[in-house]
Amino acid sequence: MPADIEAMERKAKRLEALLSTTKMLNSTLETDFILKTLIQETLRLLDAGDAAILFLLNSTTNLLEVRSYTGFDREIENVRLRPGESMTGITFARKTPMLFQTAAEIQKAQSTLTRESQELSDRVLGRIPAKLKSSICCPLIYRDECIGVIVVDNFKKDYLFTGEDLELLQAISNQATIAIMNAINYEKDMKMMKKMEQYNRIIKEQHSRYRHSTIIHNRLTNMVLKGCTLQDIAGEISLLMGKSIIVYDAFLNIKAHSFSDDDHAGDYLINRDSFSDRIMDTAPWEYRDENTGLSMVMNPIVVSEDILGWIGVVGERLPYKEMDKITVERGRTILALEFLKQNEIQEIEQRLKGDFLDNLLADQDRDYVKRCAENYGYDFSKNYCIAVMELYERGSDIDRGEVLTRHNFVRRKNIFFIISRIVLKLFPGSITINMGGCMISILEMPEDGNNKSIKDAITHMVE
Repeated sequence: MPADIEAMERKAKRLEALLSTTKMLNSTLETDFILKTLIQETLRLLDAGDAAILFLLNSTTNLLEVRSYTGFDREIENVRLRPGESMTGITFARKTPMLFQTAAEIQKAQSTLTRESQELSDRVLGRIPAKLKSSICCPLIYRDECIGVIVVDNFKKDYLFTGEDLELLQAISNQATIAIMNAINYEKDMKMMKKMEQYNRIIKEQHSRYRHSTIIHNRLTNMVLKGCTLQDIAGEISLLMGKSIIVYDAFLNIKAHSFSDDDHAGDYLINRDSFSDRIMDTAPWEYRDENTGLSMVMNPIVVSEDILGWIGVVGERLPYKEMDKITVERGRTILALEFLKQNEIQEIEQRLKGDFLDNLLADQDRDYVKRCAENYGYDFSKNYCIAVMELYERGSDIDRGEVLTRHNFVRRKNIFFIISRIVLKLFPGSITINMGGCMISILEMPEDGNNKSIKDAITHMVE
């Protein structure tokens, strides 16, 4: 058979193989499959090929990295090349197919390796470069930019690469580049779609949380504006969360509670002594009663770093579900307003009682004194005594003779309000005032004039 006919038949077979490879490469949009197929088909079509490797440029590091290979050990994956060094880097930089047919050409190209790259090549490839007989490298060009390089190596003396092999590899690389970029762009689009779906989901969740937060805030705010009590607010929070709620003041005295039907919290209340040591914690914390198995999350009601009280959510564990977290946060805000309102009312009452005491002792403005006496149940026909108690806690700043901090100032005020209620319970009709760091109480004397019972009651209260 004439040589020209054999050449035509060989080209026809290669063209048919190229079309088959092209079809295979374009049959999927999975980048890894395309890269693996490209390397396998390249070796199948190039008779002189013994090993093949595909490099793609990492745009972040600007290094050529191994993405697919055959005929090498796994250590080849560690190879990183800069554009312009070695046969691969030179081909990348020149953007043109290159055929290396002699040891001298190969050695000259390999001499461009940096010291770091040469050490890596020696460690990974060993003597493989010295065994090379010929090599062809073909750039992957997309829109005039080189995105990578296909390298096919030959280790046989009797079968070197030819110009026809280079042409075939170039034809394969042209088709492969299109398939690779289609796959990469598809993967980018898919990632972007997933991000958009994630963003949309986040937006919907944020909208849902905002809507839920607004509804909760409006419901609780309307309750406050309508004059609802702490008990009403506790009941609403319990209804919204489906949990039993206990509202405490700053000293863990129970101010309100509402029990749901799905637990047994209504049968007993948690002993506050069990967690009184955490009374100063400004972050939510969990409590669990080992005897009853009852658990509760304590949520501080804080304003300007001052703890005004607590919301106890019975049967709950941290972390909260998102909607429950919103409900608790809004509940804390509304209860803080309610506590502040009560504190302000108490402050006003204290000022009025102070004015009453000043005018009473100074015998001034008798009409004003008479009106106040009617309001406070003060009977001028009876005898009264004045009890003065200095108020401080053992181990506190005042006890140590140190400067009174804002925290202890607020704490002392809260203690005063608690003790004043106890005094009123022990001595109906009494008037108690906080003045100059002392508690001043106007107490009705017993009919026999003996104040021993008063001293005993005060001593018992302090203890």
